Amino acid sequence: MVLRPRVIHVPGGRFFLIIAALPLLTALLYAAEGRSQLVAEYAGTESCKECHEKQYNAFIHSHHRKYVQVVTPETVIGDFTKNNVLKAGGHETRMIRRGDEFFVETAGSDGKHHEYRCERTVGHLYKQRYQTTLSDGRRYVLPVQWNRNEQRWVDYHGLGKEKPGSGGYWCDPERAAAIRCAGCHGTGIELKQSEKGFRPKIIEAEMSIGCEACHGPCGMHVKYPKRKDLILSLKKLPAQRLVDVCGQCHVRGSDYVAGTAYPYLFRPGDRLLRKFAPVEPTIGKQTRNFWADGRAVKHHQQYTEFIKSSHYTKAGMTCVTCHDPHGLGLAGKLGAHPKGNGLCLSCHSDLEGEKPLAAHTHHDTKAAIGSQAPARRRREGSLCVNCHMPKLISNEQPMQLRHHGMSIPNPLKTIAWGSPNACNICHSKEKETPQQMVDAMKKWGIKPMNVGQAMP
Repeated sequence: MVLRPRVIHVPGGRFFLIIAALPLLTALLYAAEGRSQLVAEYAGTESCKECHEKQYNAFIHSHHRKYVQVVTPETVIGDFTKNNVLKAGGHETRMIRRGDEFFVETAGSDGKHHEYRCERTVGHLYKQRYQTTLSDGRRYVLPVQWNRNEQRWVDYHGLGKEKPGSGGYWCDPERAAAIRCAGCHGTGIELKQSEKGFRPKIIEAEMSIGCEACHGPCGMHVKYPKRKDLILSLKKLPAQRLVDVCGQCHVRGSDYVAGTAYPYLFRPGDRLLRKFAPVEPTIGKQTRNFWADGRAVKHHQQYTEFIKSSHYTKAGMTCVTCHDPHGLGLAGKLGAHPKGNGLCLSCHSDLEGEKPLAAHTHHDTKAAIGSQAPARRRREGSLCVNCHMPKLISNEQPMQLRHHGMSIPNPLKTIAWGSPNACNICHSKEKETPQQMVDAMKKWGIKPMNVGQAMP
């Protein structure tokens, strides 16, 4: 093993000298055989049911719990029988169903077509991918993705733009689940050194997101349930550390020590930024992850946006202020909240009522006020999230998910950098220019902020 010293800067100004192993993973505690001591500390989600029945019953139906599942006819949403061919990169990839088993026939590391059995689903709400295990025991996500709303297959990492050995091809070592995604797709993850060099295999307490992904290992808590010091209570965590629990997966970047794309060495209760380096925007320049104004383009970067917002830095809000961690993720998806702006107005009470809200938004308030207003009318300008949390983030489709920085609409940033603004997302006709939006705001007595400020 080749070792080299490496100096790493951790936010807060401290520098650490570590020994980094080439090419990617280092300082990982590999188990010699079987389940490690770390994984043995986990009790599993089913052990929570007896004492925490209400939370358990909500959680097992949540999007988090369903994110990774065993492949069955009930969990697969992709079309493996009719609309089951994808042409990309000169290859014709075919999705196949045989009885209750599902396969993907595609080009492997040798450039030749092979059949790979789908073992686990990844995703179920907007899109779905499939995980397989190669002959050496390493797991990979297959290079196809089913887009649920579009009802079609698309290329996922490799077929169209990459070649085997490029580092970006779906079965290149750099794309292994152990490197890219295991820590957020499962619970109680440990990486075990494989026989073929730096290609770790995954040991896991649970194959999907479980209670202990947020509460930490609970083996001792189950054994001694009356001991309150053996379980992490998220309610007792400071706001920073509570948000960090969610941030461990709702962020893009690199583990300082392990080099994984998820915070491998993070445990609930830790400070995330001491373990993990998030990808950051470059103001004035659009990148693959961020618009030029600093707001996210790619999904699962809610943490990066939220910790820069005044709702977090000044008001002390956390993720669970709006989200139900045990349920379907949100306290009602915000745009479909039964009271329209009810969730926002529970804090911004000075805007309650039609007149205060109209004076603030300068838009028709009916869609935001009426509790029975149909969803199609809630896209109007008096719904808080349409102005302050517009859909800017790509997921299955471009601009599908909501921005989490709670920023103020600023068409000047569109004029300067080409970043989308909330006004022109709705006012999108050819003659409705960003400058017209600026002029309208000035007539209302609103002065758009300086373009040099990324997320007000």
